[in-house]
Amino acid sequence: MAVRVKPTIVAVAPTSTSLFEPLTVGAVSALSVQVENLSLTQTFNGTVRSRLDPGNDMSPSTLPDFVGIGPGQSAVATVSLPATSEFDVVGTMDGAGDNVRVTVVSRMDATLLGSGRTR
Repeated sequence: MAVRVKPTIVAVAPTSTSLFEPLTVGAVSALSVQVENLSLTQTFNGTVRSRLDPGNDMSPSTLPDFVGIGPGQSAVATVSLPATSEFDVVGTMDGAGDNVRVTVVSRMDATLLGSGRTR
C-alpha cells in the first residue's frame, strides 16, 4: 500500500494543528515523515498519533522525533505500526504561528528511486 503526502506547506497555530488528514497504513508499512520548520523565529513541537479504528480517538506516541524543531531546521522519523492503523502528525508553534513543510512517503516508494527500478 503506497502512502504519500507530497511536500505540503501547512500553517501551524500556537494551538494543536493537524499537518495532514489521518492516513491509513497496513501492518507491514513503514513510512518516513519529514517536517521542515519554515519559520525564522519559532520552534515547532509535534507528535505522531495513531488509532486502530476510525471510531477510536487518536493516541499520541511517546516518540520525541518532532519535538523542538528550531527555526529553519528539519527532522525525519520512521513510523512503523503493528497493525492496520490510521496515523497523523499534529503540532504547535511556540509563538503566534508559522509554516512547516511536511512530506510522507512509504519506505519502498519507487518514485524516490533514481530510475524507479530495483534489481
